[in-house]
Amino acid sequence: MPRLISDLKGQRAQLDLRVIILDDNSTDATLATAKRAVGSDPRFKVLSGTGNPPPGWVGKQYACHRLAAHVDGMADEGWVADVLVFLDADVRLQPDAIERSVEYFGRTESELVSVWPAQCAFTASETVVQPLLAWSWMAFAPMWMTNQSTNPDHAVACGQFLVIDRNIYKSAGGHAAVKDSLTEDLDLARLLRGNGVGTSVVLASGQARCRMYDSARDLHAGYTRWLGTAFGGPVKSCTIAAVATLAYIAPPLLAVGGGGAVRRIGIVGYTAAVASRMIVWSAEHQRTPTIASSASAVAHPLSTVAFIGLLASSRFRQVRGSTSWKGRALPQVAQISQQELAAR
Repeated sequence: MPRLISDLKGQRAQLDLRVIILDDNSTDATLATAKRAVGSDPRFKVLSGTGNPPPGWVGKQYACHRLAAHVDGMADEGWVADVLVFLDADVRLQPDAIERSVEYFGRTESELVSVWPAQCAFTASETVVQPLLAWSWMAFAPMWMTNQSTNPDHAVACGQFLVIDRNIYKSAGGHAAVKDSLTEDLDLARLLRGNGVGTSVVLASGQARCRMYDSARDLHAGYTRWLGTAFGGPVKSCTIAAVATLAYIAPPLLAVGGGGAVRRIGIVGYTAAVASRMIVWSAEHQRTPTIASSASAVAHPLSTVAFIGLLASSRFRQVRGSTSWKGRALPQVAQISQQELAAR
């Protein structure tokens, strides 16, 4: 968090910027560290949370709900926000990141813009899994198509960096409308689209980056808390796993063990997957692929195996009712339907 605070202090934005930070009942020295990092800067305020979120709430949504409520209360101080920017504590920003994101928001017809930070990966487990986040949507749906679509099922969002119109956020119910979702960013975007509000995703273009997990243990815990809900129920999850196996595990096996036309098909399929991984990585990070990212692309079948394993583990945890994150039990919700979202 101190690094993000430092980045926010260094923003060159010509904006009336206010930063509200919430320490969500942490058990370490986060609160004291945040206050030291903020210092006497009048634009910043640090809030502290006490106790667990109310029943039915996921911690992140309750934290965002509290932050938005605090911004509403600042109207009594004569300051009214037009745009809300939600940032995860592990996001790093370049000095122009906030200004450029808000400018882009103003140029679009979307009321929710998801700024996609470049996902950093350093350890072996990160390098195998993390590139799949951007690849999983960029390789199959061009960004212009994703952003122009009004279909809630085609929404793409990343809760690490969200820019949203404050009035639209309030009228949709804010994070309270998706309080028990394990994929709150996607469900918030789907909710807005279902209400006729435009949403879009834009690459941070070097202005923001994020390292989600720094160990294999944290990566496993992070993905298994939500991945099983990303595709719907068990039938859809099994279908996704089967398609991934046929598309990305079978081709290299055919290339090695097949002959004639079968082998050529395997080579073409494997090469296409590797090429798409490298193209997406280059677009996401705004530079040519590194040796590590190229090796990760070549290991795409291994990435697919890891994805299927995480998906199965996530579904298993949900069936057992053991889904948790950072010591807190999470609501056991398989998926929030569009009908339920619309009714909230």
